[in-house]
Amino acid sequence: MIKFNPRPIAPTSLSAEKVENTKNLIAQKVKSGQKPSTSNPNDFPSHWIPDARRELWKHQNYRCCYCERSRGLKRESDLEHFRPKAKVEEEPDHYGYWWLAYVWENYLYSCKPCNEDYKKNKFPLLPSSQRAFEEKDSLDKEKPILINPFDEDPEVFIRFDWQDSNNLFVKAVQTEKDVEDRGKKTIEITGINEDRLPEERAGDLLTLEGIAKTMHAAVYMKDLGMDSSGLLEKTEKEIKLQTSSKSEKSFIGFRRAYFRKVGLGPYIAND
Repeated sequence: MIKFNPRPIAPTSLSAEKVENTKNLIAQKVKSGQKPSTSNPNDFPSHWIPDARRELWKHQNYRCCYCERSRGLKRESDLEHFRPKAKVEEEPDHYGYWWLAYVWENYLYSCKPCNEDYKKNKFPLLPSSQRAFEEKDSLDKEKPILINPFDEDPEVFIRFDWQDSNNLFVKAVQTEKDVEDRGKKTIEITGINEDRLPEERAGDLLTLEGIAKTMHAAVYMKDLGMDSSGLLEKTEKEIKLQTSSKSEKSFIGFRRAYFRKVGLGPYIAND
């Protein structure tokens, strides 16, 4: 996971009359004591598709907000509600954050496995938090455990662990700075160490190792005044390409972690 640039302007479709009508119907249902449900197609029509999903997909450079796999818009593609709209797993009596179902700031682009197989309706809070149960309740009193990459830098909480290019697995792990275990719990909630993800990340190790060796050699040659071919400049550009949030490559967070671990942190992209 990496930090996202500020959210783009909300699509005009989210302020359309049909959306406002739906929001009013949901509010009326809740007021009457009924709990909205995602199993009822009339409760939460997917007005966020396709505009909202497409905008975030492009803004996140076609990567899932959690696992960072690059995904086509029609392949394993979801619009994730950060605060779940109809149910909260940790609070059985909660009606869900129904009032945020059509709020742009509650959306992230994700892949279906991360959203539907793992994150689902999970939204745990730190013990010092006060949960919002109604629209009038303040969200500022909530302290989510789950990291929102629009609001915080996930690299403060999550790093990656591997040994060398012979290691077949690269796993996300909690950083030493994370004293509240938010990185560890975010990894568990989103499933970013499950299925074949650690193996998929490891598939990039040989490429990154080759770039790192070239860069170390280029730095050494530059120090000796022997870099007549501009090798250092060329390799620095390649490291920035490999680690830029604007790149369409998968696993940017891991790529950055790799170059930091091998002493090339100053050369990674800072976008």
